[in-house]
Amino acid sequence: MKTRSRVLAAIGVVVLIGTLLAAPLQAQTAATYKVRMGTEFFSKGIPGFSNRFLPETIRVHEGDTIHFAGGAPTLLPAGAGPTEWREDNQVRPGQPWFVAEEDPDDGARNLKFNTRFFLPTRFDCGDESNPCGFSGNAVLNGGDGREFFVRIQANPGTVIYAIQLFFSRSNFRIEVVPDGVQASTQAGLDKRARARVHQDYETAAALHDKYGDRMTSHINDNGKRVWDAWAGVDNGNVSLLAMYPKNLTIEKGDLVQWHFDLESEVHDVHFPFDRAKKISENSFTPACDPDGDDGPGPDTPPTMPPPGFCDDPSQLEFDLLNGQIYPSGNHFFERARGDHESSGLRGAQALRNGFFSERPYNLKFGAASSDEGFRYFCTIHGTFMGGKVVVNRK
Repeated sequence: MKTRSRVLAAIGVVVLIGTLLAAPLQAQTAATYKVRMGTEFFSKGIPGFSNRFLPETIRVHEGDTIHFAGGAPTLLPAGAGPTEWREDNQVRPGQPWFVAEEDPDDGARNLKFNTRFFLPTRFDCGDESNPCGFSGNAVLNGGDGREFFVRIQANPGTVIYAIQLFFSRSNFRIEVVPDGVQASTQAGLDKRARARVHQDYETAAALHDKYGDRMTSHINDNGKRVWDAWAGVDNGNVSLLAMYPKNLTIEKGDLVQWHFDLESEVHDVHFPFDRAKKISENSFTPACDPDGDDGPGPDTPPTMPPPGFCDDPSQLEFDLLNGQIYPSGNHFFERARGDHESSGLRGAQALRNGFFSERPYNLKFGAASSDEGFRYFCTIHGTFMGGKVVVNRK
């Protein structure tokens, strides 16, 4: 009897083990994480923002989804580092992801935006109901949307970077870990994001206070007084979108020297205000070029609503105006009819190797102004990023 009991017990153990082995393992529930792309400080009284991913790293399991809020990033092929990828693809004219490209059918010096920046790699996915699957085989660009959903389908052990094309310091590291390894939690991501926002706000507030009332000048070699001004200020991931000082009072015959201490942004200085406004309103306008750069035909208005604009996406152009891109005038402003003085686009981001300049811009004022002063602004960002120069008679 005892022998029979032992046999039955052994059979029971074998059956139990067989059942466990035959049963499928419990599938791990896929998670969805929310990651913010930058944050603004205008609502807190500071005219600027942080372009940082919040936070800047994450650990996920294969099959998890990342919800990018506030923008749509560009995901790089697995194993590609952001610095090296930018150097090979984005920093020089003629590279596939450079911000601008030649527009030969509009003139020898004409340029247009590289539409790779604005158009998604895929139009059939990217929202909450249908995230884009990404295994890291090729670049996946989210386009210019305000949010983007990506399902990570890369193997455990893979490291992927997402970047913001316009901001060279804005990188996001995604590490795919095995199912048995702890991934990130939303609470942990949010805690790190709050710390970064606080850090960047303190930086922005300190910069705004430093430059807001800054009045410095020197006498140049010709005996003329030169006043300092700043067209925006960048520091790391923080950018201030303002002219400093906003109001500057000088004497007739003085010069103003605008500095472009920029790491991420691109700005310009345009006088007079009405001319600058006209340029701003007519720039970045989408158009379709049916016969391409090699054809003689003109551009035509968009044939469909955004984000496509054109029936054939390859026809889409965002033309840049020469009056905005290149410097204009003779560095002497007296508000005569037709007087147009401009720095042209200036800044360090994506404008290296002689494409544009980041040198200071000097402008001499040869006429007195009214108490309202001579108003100007940055045509890239709009009238809110403006200032005025009041010129007194000597």
